[in-house]
Amino acid sequence: MELQTELVKKLKGFCDLKSYDVNESFKPHVTVFSSENAKIFSEVWKYLKSKEPVSMRQHLVRVSILKENRVLVECDLMQREVFSHDKAVSKTLMNRSMNILMVKLGKRETGY
Repeated sequence: MELQTELVKKLKGFCDLKSYDVNESFKPHVTVFSSENAKIFSEVWKYLKSKEPVSMRQHLVRVSILKENRVLVECDLMQREVFSHDKAVSKTLMNRSMNILMVKLGKRETGY
């Protein structure tokens, strides 16, 4: 997977990577559960199961790397850069990322 390989290359300098971090059979996922919110998750899951499925297109723009609930860095997938948390909150950088995404989606002719 190109994204995983690219992230591993950029993060290996300051992260303690495990064997599963570089495993080619890795399947991307999002964790929405923790022991702290088990009851809330259960209620939300029950509600979601009662609804009709919704189809939508989503585009991943950034990946946040956390340590002890703090953002260490953010990997901007549109700009192919790794930013410190302080830099990542810049509206200018986020606007640039969104412009690149709009170009990729064909909703704008030029970006940046």
